[in-house]
Amino acid sequence: MTLVLVVDDDQDLAEMLGIVLTGAGIDVDLVSRGDEALEVFRNNPPDLVLLDVMLPGLDGIEVCRQIRAESMVPIVMLSAKGDSHDVVRGLEALAREPGRVFSRDALLSEVWGYRHSTDTRLVNVHVQRLRSKIEHDPERPEIVLTVRGVGYKAGHQSS
Repeated sequence: MTLVLVVDDDQDLAEMLGIVLTGAGIDVDLVSRGDEALEVFRNNPPDLVLLDVMLPGLDGIEVCRQIRAESMVPIVMLSAKGDSHDVVRGLEALAREPGRVFSRDALLSEVWGYRHSTDTRLVNVHVQRLRSKIEHDPERPEIVLTVRGVGYKAGHQSS
């Protein structure tokens, strides 16, 4: 059976997520502190982690970094924060190689599973769509950055 680790210090929200997931036939571990989340994760590895950013004990970003260092389990970050800096920190923690620049060819291969040089413009279209959904100002991206002549990376512009 599928197991989801829910990590949120908002007890009402965590319980509601637990009720919905259990009703769908999914086993749930509920944890309210970041440090407890790591212990539960290591003792009973889940199939998915729902992880709040703001947690007592150890914040969600650090929990994400530590989990990612040990496992490629899917992690969904939950946050009431809308600051792009926090979004970038979350994406970097989730990334296998934070700061790495990915060429269009590499993205075609990694994301879509094939390489064909005539389809690299497809990547541009999808990046634009992604930016329109996650960036405050898609014309001045802060999360998905273009590295001119190379490709794309997650993170802040370097000065």
